[in-house]
Amino acid sequence: MALTAKELLKRYKELNRERHLWEEQWQEIADHLVPRKNQIITKRTRGDKVQKDRFASTPQHAHEILTANMQGTLTSRAFRWFDLRLASNNPLNRDPEVREWLQNSGRSIWKAINESNFHSQVHEFYLDLTAFGTSCLIQEEKPGPELFNGLVFKTYPIQSYVFEEGVDGSANAVAIEMMMTIDQLIERYGHTKIPQGLHDRAGKDPTKMFPVVWWVLPRRIREDKKQDSSNMPFASVHISVEGEQILEEAGFEEFPAHIARWTKNAGERYGRGPGNTALPDIKVLNKATELDLLAWAKHIDPPWFMTDDGVVGEVDINPGKGTVLRDRDALWFFEFRGRADIGKLKLDELRQSIRQTFFADQLELPQSDRMTAEEIRTRVELMQRVLGPTLGRLETEFLNPLIERTFAILARKGVILDPPESLINSPNLIDIQYSGPLARAERLAEVASIERLYATLANIEQVRPGVMNIIRHAEAAHFIGQSLDVPETLLKSIEEFATEEQARDQANAQAQETQLGVQQSEIVRNLAAAQATGAGGV
Repeated sequence: MALTAKELLKRYKELNRERHLWEEQWQEIADHLVPRKNQIITKRTRGDKVQKDRFASTPQHAHEILTANMQGTLTSRAFRWFDLRLASNNPLNRDPEVREWLQNSGRSIWKAINESNFHSQVHEFYLDLTAFGTSCLIQEEKPGPELFNGLVFKTYPIQSYVFEEGVDGSANAVAIEMMMTIDQLIERYGHTKIPQGLHDRAGKDPTKMFPVVWWVLPRRIREDKKQDSSNMPFASVHISVEGEQILEEAGFEEFPAHIARWTKNAGERYGRGPGNTALPDIKVLNKATELDLLAWAKHIDPPWFMTDDGVVGEVDINPGKGTVLRDRDALWFFEFRGRADIGKLKLDELRQSIRQTFFADQLELPQSDRMTAEEIRTRVELMQRVLGPTLGRLETEFLNPLIERTFAILARKGVILDPPESLINSPNLIDIQYSGPLARAERLAEVASIERLYATLANIEQVRPGVMNIIRHAEAAHFIGQSLDVPETLLKSIEEFATEEQARDQANAQAQETQLGVQQSEIVRNLAAAQATGAGGV
């Protein structure tokens, strides 16, 4: 590695200064949406109450709904949410061997992801993304004696990392700050790698935490022909901040950090999410709810007044209790004249606005199997309008790199077999086709349109025979099969179907010719017999 520990730490501190500009806003968002993550600026000890001065639960609830919908829509655990395909016009799509290899490879990728801790960590990933607008998920191989021991994922807190962008605007380098005790440092890096100063300080307090900066960045100087960790495309460097000493240097074949932004302004590094947009309404709702609760309390338990000499003993206003007064008019209650109904209307307006910001209503797909084609189409169009730009960015910055890195790891470990020779010798790129609820709903809407077309033309066929031939029936059947997630191995290619249909038509034509010949022979025989009978009669 060409860069020294001092240079990398300087680079980290410069990026850290930029991140500090965002931390105050992140702290406010965390306080209202994810209180358990509110240690961005505020430092608290374990067990501290995190829901201080919060009177409204709607923001957290709406945020959790959006997070759950994102996870269920994009990366559900219940079903395979992507497929590997070639371009739709690629003739190799008709090769049964290629289709089977693509399907098996996609299944292996999904299995490796699904059997890891991905789903627990991606939930945290979506929480950060929808709250702060930026999220970071690290993907590594699980160490172990086997050739492939599985994948391991970890989402890092927003305040723990900084990153750099490449020329395309996507993240290509990340630095993560980790706090470790001396025992953890020794376990991770070995006793000899730890600066002596840390040993001396830890001797006085074994629980003391020391900062370590982990850099992952493109390796500019390397020998391509060497396959060792020191010559991989991406360098991995662990640095002790105290002592400015490199603890470990390794590498990655692919960039292991998946850093996504919900939306991003030009010239800014960090993203902005629904949490940023909803923050003003959230703060107003919290304060308005506090005032509404105060007004409610005044109605239920109003303050009371009494003259100084009108009571014998202390006043007890609890239910069933009595107090002796000299004067019946010596005690009276405050008459509250506030308009609680006005406050309720404003609260309802704020709650609805927050729910809309987090798409709590728009993103919930009906679970009914009896949705009409128009209902499906309307819902799909709405979801596409709502999440279209975000989904495009998420595919580029998160989903595609996740699947591509998993594919590369499994291919190196022999889990994914070598592709067919026809695919090796072809410069075709593999496309990722997503098949989550949104994508499936879109395809089902198209299937419903095809079914409507068949029903309409069937009626017209009764008046105008032959009109059904306007449809390419084989292509339509193939599309419907794919849209219903029928395994590719169970579907004949269009060419295979056409060949069989041609052979079937030829066989039918030959049978008809044979039948016609038989009929003609029978007619000739009958004519000959008739002629013979007529001649005998004469």
